[in-house]
Amino acid sequence: MWTLDYFQNLGIKVYHNPTEFNINHINFLIGHGDGLGKGDNGYKLLKNIFKNNVLQFLFRILHPDIGIVLGKYFSRKKNNKINNTIANINDERIVNYCKDYEINNHKDIYVFGHSHKVTERQISDKSKYYNVGEWMYSSHYLESDCKYFKIKKF
Repeated sequence: MWTLDYFQNLGIKVYHNPTEFNINHINFLIGHGDGLGKGDNGYKLLKNIFKNNVLQFLFRILHPDIGIVLGKYFSRKKNNKINNTIANINDERIVNYCKDYEINNHKDIYVFGHSHKVTERQISDKSKYYNVGEWMYSSHYLESDCKYFKIKKF
């Protein structure tokens, strides 16, 4: 959202919402995970503020040093107990979103991030959920040979 069309100019497709993919006959729903399902209202409000064209313009004219300080302030880490609680709440919210989605739109694999909690869970007897956490501090990714899936750390 703050990158405007930077990635598109590099030829990289950007998906702003969870997106369905079929890769080697495996049905995926892949997304960031932010603002999905019930709850996360503070983030939903913040996301709408971030999408505001005037605020994006004002942020772009700031010196990068100021922008970095602001970004760090708004995303500051709280103590680990609070972070773990929030991560668990966000992860459960995304899992519930996947379970609701599964009722009418079967997917074999659900892949998300945003919760800051690396997770692997069953959504249904035929569906699995993977959350790779976040890339700033834990750097996890999902690896597959199109038969088996495994969360790995680099």
